[in-house]
Amino acid sequence: MKPQLATIKMLFILALLYTTLFTCMTAAISLLIAATFINKIGYLNIDMEDVFFSLKAGIAAGIPTGAGIWISAKINESSKNNKRPE
Repeated sequence: MKPQLATIKMLFILALLYTTLFTCMTAAISLLIAATFINKIGYLNIDMEDVFFSLKAGIAAGIPTGAGIWISAKINESSKNNKRPE
């Protein structure tokens, strides 16, 4: 399987993919933590603040992760181009 080129389109795809992934992970963890307190307080304590926190955490972690993977692929791509025998 041939690796894909590190294009600007791939940068946006990676950033969106990892932002979505980290947002969903943060939301799931927040929901699990709230679910552990159902017995203690009697209801599921989730509000819009938790949703916004999950979104902010997903953006804060997803964009740098996607950009870092793209930069690493770009470096590998340029190093392979420099090592080609002529």
